[in-house]
Amino acid sequence: MRHVACLFALVGLTTCPQPVHAQVRLTPQGPVNPQAKPQAQLAPETFRINVSPAAEPSPALKYRLVTPYLDREPGNAVPFYYRAVVQLLDGRREDMKKYYDNEDRWLEAPLAKMPRDEVRTFLSPFGGVFEQLKKATRRERVDWDWRMQDLKGNEPIEFLLAEVQEMRTLARLLRLKARLEIAEGRYEDAVETLRTGFALARAAADPPTLINDLVGIAIAMIMHAEVRELIAASDSPNLYWALSELPAPLIPMRESLRHELSMPMQMFPFLRDAETADHSPDEWRRILREGFRQFLQVTATMGEDTPQLAAEGMAQGFVLMGYSRAKQELIAAGYDRKRVESMPVAQVAAIYQARLYRHIHDEMLKWTFLPYSESGGRREPTEKMLIEQRYLGPPGHTKEIVPIASMLMPAVFQALEAQHRLETRTAGLRAVEAIRMQAAANDGRLPASFEEVTVVPVPLNPRDGKPFPYRVEDNTAVLEVPGPENQPKITWRFELTLRKATPSNRAPQGNADSAAAK
Repeated sequence: MRHVACLFALVGLTTCPQPVHAQVRLTPQGPVNPQAKPQAQLAPETFRINVSPAAEPSPALKYRLVTPYLDREPGNAVPFYYRAVVQLLDGRREDMKKYYDNEDRWLEAPLAKMPRDEVRTFLSPFGGVFEQLKKATRRERVDWDWRMQDLKGNEPIEFLLAEVQEMRTLARLLRLKARLEIAEGRYEDAVETLRTGFALARAAADPPTLINDLVGIAIAMIMHAEVRELIAASDSPNLYWALSELPAPLIPMRESLRHELSMPMQMFPFLRDAETADHSPDEWRRILREGFRQFLQVTATMGEDTPQLAAEGMAQGFVLMGYSRAKQELIAAGYDRKRVESMPVAQVAAIYQARLYRHIHDEMLKWTFLPYSESGGRREPTEKMLIEQRYLGPPGHTKEIVPIASMLMPAVFQALEAQHRLETRTAGLRAVEAIRMQAAANDGRLPASFEEVTVVPVPLNPRDGKPFPYRVEDNTAVLEVPGPENQPKITWRFELTLRKATPSNRAPQGNADSAAAK
């Protein structure tokens, strides 16, 4: 199933550390076990960084990761993103192979060992691509005009997102460009490149699908890596206010969640009108048979060439197996027994399936309306309850006659977790900058606790509204940015030591200690 396979692959990319060139697999997958947990890291991702004390810039908003209001230009950014993708694909495939071949050497090595001339030569053919991205960043609006809510049948699943996948390639180029600029001490240029990257993340996530949101989150995480590198660079500017200006949440998901949870009702219209539609028994059988056939095709259980008789036999078997339970459930819910028993078997099954889906839809969607600090602890129990009560689970083990929800919904809460991980890490970077700003005010001394940080508010952990764990040990500040409760090892850990303050910025002489220590 293309949509579900892509969605789960992207959730994995934003859950566990991956090489940034990891590709989304679009091959069909079978049913996903909603009880399966993402694989946790063996240890926190630790960044041992020697940072410079950095006071608030003057003026305070000298550095911006969002396009300033007066710099915005009328128009839609999307045509410029398309132009960037076209120029990227125009003979650049071999160039990108070179990127992948050298990725570890260019991105993971300390800045002092970065082959700047080699990277500069590699990036030079992409000047037109970067120019289109810069133009897109300045446009006032982003409108892909896809009208996802108008899609019917299998169209929501089959809708291709090739251009969105190429935007991840654009993000890799921007990351490398920013890294070169940091290595050369061109910090203002690096901030502009990062601003372009964060705008790209927002643009990729603009259409209302979770796949788009997860691509946007992955791009923002790529930009985070170079924000960390910039913070670690000698005499780099303080980005506290630049990070604070980023929208919160950076990648909003509410519309995408509405679309994702409503997708089955687009694909299977009987879920919307089962209780009000007036059809003959033959028509009800046809509707349910076609819905079941469509479901099997979407989940790659059967192909286009599967005989009609075989599909009808499978549908009839599922309906007959579920009819008795469906009839009893509807009567228990208040339906008149005689009315239920007089209905066509397929209509009883359709009404029952529609009611089940509406219950699952509402139970999952309602928690997305609340801040994570209020709802985060309730989402996993909600999913567990739906599994225990057999609303969700492997086909054949749930109450569903056609296991639509079980196939399409398990990634929803995992996608939300990716969003909150991004917000938590952005707040963690702001906390690092608050520490650097206070150190500048303390004549180059680390604050012993967050109570000593008075120059700016230290952001709280968006997960629980509490301070991040912070302490100072042997002149090293230790800041932890925790992961979710059920994945405690997905954590950032900063170990910060201070350089001596200097009066001006200069190009870094090497940053061997800024790489992630595994």
